[in-house]
Amino acid sequence: MILIKNLKKTIGGTEILSGINLEIDKGSIFSLIGPNGSGKTTLIKCLVGLSFPDQGSVIRLDAEGISFSEFGKFAGYMPQTPNFPAGLTVGEFLDMVTGLEENEPEYKESLLDIFEVGQFISRPLGKLSGGMKQKVNILQCFMFPKKFFIVDEPTASLDPFVANVFKNLLREKRDSGCSILFSSHILPEVREIADRVALIIEGKIQAENSMSEILGEGNSGDLQNLFRGNVHTYGKQDKRNL
Repeated sequence: MILIKNLKKTIGGTEILSGINLEIDKGSIFSLIGPNGSGKTTLIKCLVGLSFPDQGSVIRLDAEGISFSEFGKFAGYMPQTPNFPAGLTVGEFLDMVTGLEENEPEYKESLLDIFEVGQFISRPLGKLSGGMKQKVNILQCFMFPKKFFIVDEPTASLDPFVANVFKNLLREKRDSGCSILFSSHILPEVREIADRVALIIEGKIQAENSMSEILGEGNSGDLQNLFRGNVHTYGKQDKRNL
């Protein structure tokens, strides 16, 4: 179990995260949804050590507590738009990532095969299509044996077949006891794989429940449709990309 307690973050005098509290169970897929500027990306950056919170903690069930910098090492991270070094080949990049990790890439070979990355492993990263880069993104995140994974808008560049393969990978990780924090704007996708959902608006968790309770049985559109009726309820939305 992962507990995020009272996480706060202020940027440029504006409070972006206002005391976030989340509980992510072992062996579950937890989806974070919210409009642009709601604080989702800032929360994820804090968790993986790319930004530092002003206040708050992460607590694991098997430990008294760990800092956010340590949590970044403990968790696998799949960013929405990876900034890969364009001059390296795929193979060179995966070797570089392996050299930075304490554990061996236990699942590298199987993932190379499943996502057919071997077909372009000698190609420079700067020459890859968006879908190819996202496959490499999957490998760098999931080829190591970790217990927690954070994936930010992971299927945006994947074709439907590969997206389905990826969602099956998430289910397999969940069923093996891993915890997954999954950020997405695609509500049918969230409904398909998430066990629980948290709605974040203006840096605050406004609701946390099962998929059907948060999304509503008849809601299958995008997040803008979902939130359009909530602007007056939760306040004017900040449109900055935070």
